[in-house]
Order: sequence, then C-alpha cells, then structure tokens
Amino acid sequence: MILNDWSAVQDACFTYGGVVFGIVVVVTLSILWIHKKISSFPEAPKNLDIPTQLSLTARWFQSKRWLLKGRSMLIDAHVPGKTYMLTTAKNYCVFISAEKNIKEFASSPNFSLHQAYDDLFSYRYNKLWHDQGESVHMTQVYYFRVLREGLTTKLPSLYPYMHETLLKGVDAHLARKKAVDGWKPTHHYPFLEYITVSVIGPIFWGEALWAEPDFQDAARRFPAQYFKFGEIVQHVPNFAVPLVKAAVTRGNKYRNILIKHLLPIVREQMTEAKATPKSEENLPFINFIQYTVLMTQGKPYWTPERIILLLESLWRAGGHSVPMTLAHIVNSLCQYPEYIQPIREEIDQQPEMNFNTLENLPLLNSFIKEVIRTKPLDSASTRRKALQSYTFKDGPHVPAGNLVCIPSYSIMNDAALYPNPHVFDGFRFTTSPPSGKPGKIDGDQDEVKMKKVTDVELNFPFWGYGKEACPGRFFASFEMKSVIALLVSRYDFKLANADKPTTWLWRTFILPRKDTVLLLRPRENNQ
Repeated sequence: MILNDWSAVQDACFTYGGVVFGIVVVVTLSILWIHKKISSFPEAPKNLDIPTQLSLTARWFQSKRWLLKGRSMLIDAHVPGKTYMLTTAKNYCVFISAEKNIKEFASSPNFSLHQAYDDLFSYRYNKLWHDQGESVHMTQVYYFRVLREGLTTKLPSLYPYMHETLLKGVDAHLARKKAVDGWKPTHHYPFLEYITVSVIGPIFWGEALWAEPDFQDAARRFPAQYFKFGEIVQHVPNFAVPLVKAAVTRGNKYRNILIKHLLPIVREQMTEAKATPKSEENLPFINFIQYTVLMTQGKPYWTPERIILLLESLWRAGGHSVPMTLAHIVNSLCQYPEYIQPIREEIDQQPEMNFNTLENLPLLNSFIKEVIRTKPLDSASTRRKALQSYTFKDGPHVPAGNLVCIPSYSIMNDAALYPNPHVFDGFRFTTSPPSGKPGKIDGDQDEVKMKKVTDVELNFPFWGYGKEACPGRFFASFEMKSVIALLVSRYDFKLANADKPTTWLWRTFILPRKDTVLLLRPRENNQ
C-alpha cells in the first residue's frame, strides 16, 4: 500500500513560498473573474456621431472610473446634438441630445426603465421572490398608472393632511435638539429625510400600518439598505452574492418585517375587492396599498406577491430622491441667502395656503427649478435599457443589453439654451422676474409669471421626456414646495460651516453629505 505524504505541501503552506503561491492563486482567480466580467459586456454600439474604440483592458478600467468620475466623464464627453457613448459598470450607455433622437427614443417600446434600474441596483438579487413569470411591461404600466391616476389627482385633498403632518414632524424633530445661542443644530439630510418620509409614509401604507413601530422603522431603513446592497453586489463574484447579501441585509431583516405585515393585509384587501363591483372610474384613494389592489382587481397576473413588489418599487423611488433634492435646495438657499426674503414675502402675502396657492408661487417655483437645473440629483435622465437591438432612423445602432440616456445636466447647462448657464439665477424661470437684485419684488405680484417645476421640455429633461416622463414628479414637486415653504416662512436657517463641502459624487449622481449641519431658529413674529 502506498501512503500519501502531505508533509511537503504542509511545509509549503507555512513558508514564504506558500504565501507567494496563495497570492498567485488569488490573482489568477481575480484575472479570470475580470475577464469574465469583460467578456459578458454586450456588443458595442455602432454608427455614433462620436465613435469610441476601446480595448478590453481600457473598457474595464473605464467602467471602474465611471463609478467615481461618471459625472465629470459625461460632462467632458458631451457635444450638443451628437450621439456618443461611455462605459458603465455592466454595459455601454449611449447618450442622445438631438431633438429627433429624443422624440424617437421616448416613443419606442423597445427600451425599459425597470431593466435599466435592474443593472443600476442589481434588482434581480434584491427581489422578494424569484418570479419566473414576472412581466417587466406589466409592472412598468401599473407603476405609472398608480402614480398618475392615484396620487397625482388626489393632491388637492391631501394637502391639509400633508401640511399638518409636516408641521408635527418638524416640531417633533427639533424638540429633541438642544439650542446653542438660540440656534438648534441638526444634520440636514437625515432631518429632511425624516420629515418627508413622515409625510408620505401614512399616505403610502395607511395610518394604521404606519403606526406599527417595527414596520415604520423597517420601511424607513429598507431603501438605503437596498441601494447599499445593490451597489456592493455588482463588484463581487456571483458565488459570493448570498454571503454578501446575508451580511449587508442582516438576513433580509427589514424586508422580512415588511413582508410579515404586508402579505396578510394585501390578501385580505384582495378578497374584499373581489366582492366589490369592478370600476375603473373614480377609484377611492385611501392609501397606496388599497388603491393598487383596486386598480389591479380582476387581473390574474397580479398576485399578492407581485403587488408587494410593485409597492416596494414605488416606495424605493420616492424614499430617497425627494429628501436628497430638498437637501440641494436648502444648501442653495444657504449659499444664496439673498433669495430667502423675496420668497418669504411671496409666501407671507398669501391670504390662505392651499394646494392651488402653493402650486402657483412663481418665485418659489423658479428657485427650485434653478437648483434642479444647476445641481440635478442625477446628471443623466430617462435611463432605459434596450430589450432588443435598435437602430435609430439617422443611423446610431444600440445592441440589446446597452443603455440609452439623455445627458440632462449638459442640456440644462448649454449656453445656447440658457444665457450664462453657470451663473445661479434663482428667478431665471419667471417670465417677468423681479427688477433689481434678488431680495426686492417690484410691481404687482400677479404679473410675475412662471414655468412650473414639473414642466417636461426638451431643454429641461430632468423628469425625462414623453409618455414615460416621471409619473411621480407632481407629488415630488409638491412635497418639496411644502417643505421649503414651511421652513422659509417659519424659520431662519443657515449652515453651521458654510465652507465645508455639502455634496459628494458617485457615478453620475451628486449626493448630499449626511454630516452637513443645519442651524435653525423660529422666526420672530412667526406667522
């Protein structure tokens, strides 16, 4: 009998040679993984106005540079009216800015919003359930319908409740802060996130469910955890995904809490809906759960699990973008304090504040729109993935699996469209702006007209364009106006350290820092 002698192997493992051997193995596996990632890229786009030829290695390095420098790469690459591409982490992204291309793109059913965000946030690893029969088209259709037909049409009646909830949220948050020389310090992004989620939470999930402490805590924490995992998982091998998911999501802790509460509620409401005559007109809006159940009534595709998936995607979309954009608006008011007084006077002059009044304040509208123009949360909009290969009428060819986007920041900062685009002009979007310096309003206030924050235009593609422009923009805009109107009318505020950076960059996003401190104090003679 021949015995295997492993002593030599054991010796090697505990010597410098063993260390070198281990490093070689790790490097080899890493190279193989990188090669696999590179080779899994879709076919490169062709016939672009500005062609780009990249080697495999250059493509990989550019895809990693995209993570840290995506915004500057996009700004540097932009040529008005031309098509060009950049390499993202998983595919190529073709950017279009010519009117004919944007209109053709916006009307094509070949491009998917949900598939694009699957790439961006690794949705397939983040799902509640593995759903072989999931219809991307069906999900997208009802995603838009719930927001357009449900929430948007109910905003006038929701305003009193939203305003009261907002007041309570701000007062409750600041009551926990200790004043220093009359000013109460608070980290402004967590503060804005807290009060905006406090407003939308009861509307979305219903007051009874939102009052459950464990549910509310999970609902507040889940979106951030989702995006964190979705980002990390893109940079690890597939075999490591379950381990990473378990570590980052703590065993799906927050999602499991949501499921525990939602499944019985959705099932019960679906049972009740079956006993109710189906009507597509004037569906009552009580909360998102009930409205979605009623809207999907009678559609076999919509199981309780799929309804929860739809609700989850709606919650994620609004849970971070509104407070982040609000943070940029508050930062800009602090950076340009000369705009506070005219906006404050505009608000104070109103005999009554309601939905219609808030929607028609030209100076407030203009300031918010200018902040979005100069500092949009994402420098690219209308992010869509090609489900099949597509060739534009004027020649650019986008193979299946690649992205198409509109370079919104570059368009909104084009000198041919906006005079002095890099100068912040808070009243740029009033057609009859106040004369003189910001801070003085001359003439009849009714003569000051405006372009609305929610307008969808080729020269302002922040919300996207065409039939698939952001359906939640009306609520998002209204919530932002409500928060800013309350802060400006009731508080003085400033940054604790005006010289400290308030933002950081990732991919094409410009994000608020969580450590920025805002100082607030009640206004004297507060109205």
